[in-house]
Amino acid sequence: MDIWLASKDGTTLRYDLQATGADPLFDAGEGTLTSKFILFDTNPADIIPVTGCEIELPLPDDASQIVRFPGLVSFESNLTGEDIVAFYKDALADTDWVEESEPELGDDAIIMSYLRGDEALTINIEIITTGGSKVDLIVLELS
Repeated sequence: MDIWLASKDGTTLRYDLQATGADPLFDAGEGTLTSKFILFDTNPADIIPVTGCEIELPLPDDASQIVRFPGLVSFESNLTGEDIVAFYKDALADTDWVEESEPELGDDAIIMSYLRGDEALTINIEIITTGGSKVDLIVLELS
């Protein structure tokens, strides 16, 4: 691997990478992987949010590892599964979201279901064995 850094501030301007060997991820055989990254502009630019990825649902204060796609928000929290259920029952109580059914409790997961007009919200809570939860908020249009 070769790396070029800007002497002024240490910004990575370029790197060239070449690796040879077996593919442990896809088991596609052996070969050579070549990659090149070149930064052409170091001037600050405005970051424009991707349309449809806005978060309109509350997140716990300690939410981390947040990933947003249109109709999906995923995050991790140190809260237990039961605490996440309590958080969303409280946070959505005074909104247009109506609880469709009581939470479905499994050994290592909890599913909550809400409706609002022609939208459905599913909250998938995966209990992390080392503590905390991984949560997916999925909003689907019903019509």
